Amino acid sequence: SLSAIATPVGCLLTGGLLDWLGRRRTLMVINAPAVLGWLLITTASHKEPWFLYQLYTGRFLTGIAIGMSSSPATVYVSEVVDKSLRGMVVTWPSIGISLGILLVYVLGYIFPDNWRLVAGIIICFPVASIIAVWLVLPESPMWLVSRGRVVEAESRMRRIRGLPRGISLQESIQQEMDAMITREGQQDTSSCKDTLRFFKRPEAYRPLLIMNAFFFFQQFSGIYVIIFYAVTIVKGMGVNFDGYLATVIIGQFTVSAVATMATVTAGMTLGFSAVALPAMQKTDHQPHVSEDQASWTSLSAIATPVGCLLTGGLLDWLGRRRTLMVINAPAVLGWLLITTASHKEPWFLYQLYTGRFLTGIATGMSSSPATVYVSEVVDKSLRGMVVTWSSIGISLGILLVYVLGYIFPDNWRLVAGIIICFPVASIIAVWLLLPESPMWLVSRGRVVEAEACMRRIRGLPRGISLQESVQQEMDAMITSEGQQDTSSWKDTLRFFKRPEAYRPLLIMNAFFFFQQFSGIFVIIFYAVTIVKETGVNFDSYLATVIIG
Repeated sequence: SLSAIATPVGCLLTGGLLDWLGRRRTLMVINAPAVLGWLLITTASHKEPWFLYQLYTGRFLTGIAIGMSSSPATVYVSEVVDKSLRGMVVTWPSIGISLGILLVYVLGYIFPDNWRLVAGIIICFPVASIIAVWLVLPESPMWLVSRGRVVEAESRMRRIRGLPRGISLQESIQQEMDAMITREGQQDTSSCKDTLRFFKRPEAYRPLLIMNAFFFFQQFSGIYVIIFYAVTIVKGMGVNFDGYLATVIIGQFTVSAVATMATVTAGMTLGFSAVALPAMQKTDHQPHVSEDQASWTSLSAIATPVGCLLTGGLLDWLGRRRTLMVINAPAVLGWLLITTASHKEPWFLYQLYTGRFLTGIATGMSSSPATVYVSEVVDKSLRGMVVTWSSIGISLGILLVYVLGYIFPDNWRLVAGIIICFPVASIIAVWLLLPESPMWLVSRGRVVEAEACMRRIRGLPRGISLQESVQQEMDAMITSEGQQDTSSWKDTLRFFKRPEAYRPLLIMNAFFFFQQFSGIFVIIFYAVTIVKETGVNFDSYLATVIIG
């Protein structure tokens, strides 16, 4: 619990750093003790006393990092975000802490006996934070004003609010800039007595007292004891359940999330043309892409049915797990071709079109394997919810590529390069985390292996007998497979005449028909261009993010 002792030290350090280094550099610096601390824990010696020295030092440094992370994000967000959104986004640091607790519990469930690997994975997060802040975040205009760098502050405000240089500041933003300059002038002339006098006012001491009371009760409620020792507490209670699984409540959610990762890439394929074409069609882009040439980027839509037709055979031939890896291969190759597209015609167009065709195939291939896998491995009480995650993954992918387009509006190659990470991550996650579908193993006569995979998915150790419901599920798989072996095409066609077969088929086909002919995919493919053509006096990329 040294991390808890070190946290106040980190809190005391951040105030001076925020004023001295600025908000942006402080947001990078606060990750340094976290990286060093987790590195010491990951590489802890196997011999005493060095093991304890590294572990305690690592925990102390990560505790300092926790304290240092408590305020810089809130300060930065409150200074740069529009006041209409401020109340919402300043709560995100608290959400981030809760998400971090959940993620480490998930990692503990996946790797219950390998805490070094868990610590090694955690190192990626502060490193990613440093890189993201360095690449994406501008300095706070308020801090720049406090240093007399008003012109630079206005430039950063334009970048944050998405206003090009040639356009004058909106009245509300100009008022915000003027208020910063005025406030800074008042602070330069104010004294400690003025500050103390301010704290006597109700609008100052009331929120201060409320927040301190909240933190007091939060600390003394014992919640952090639960967080620090959750698995030990669950085991100590004698719960007849996997302690890690009880902590996370997520076993089947994990396999469902991993299985649907490829659909996020599919969504990015759909939305990529919206953010890439405006940059490609600029007069200074080499080579310049004409309207006719740009229209062929919809090759991905033509290729999607090809991918759909391929997956049925792959699912039966390779199995569900290997298919979930294979479907990412054309995506990786396609995005690689787009990222490295030549700067000269006709090779630029050849690579672009081939890349779009391959990513279209990958989109089609991602449409059913995840749903098939999830429906076969997840408990029937959860099935109705998690089979929808494929659709959520596609929507999330569209939103993510729109966000990347907003951050890098003129660098579609970098956006494509970032997208490559998603199918690669999907392959690695499936390979590391997903067992084969028990139903497919039963269909191949590998019943013992199917039971082992079912135990892994449902969190049941080998020594414990299968729960009655799980045993019934296994028996149903074996019975169903036996019936399929003796059934014919006539039996299959006879089955489709039954209401419970043709009704959902008709409903789903009607849904997809109206979805396709509603024109929604035209909006997705050309969102930025459509927003520009409507003449909206707003950043077209930001408007696209809002649409996403």
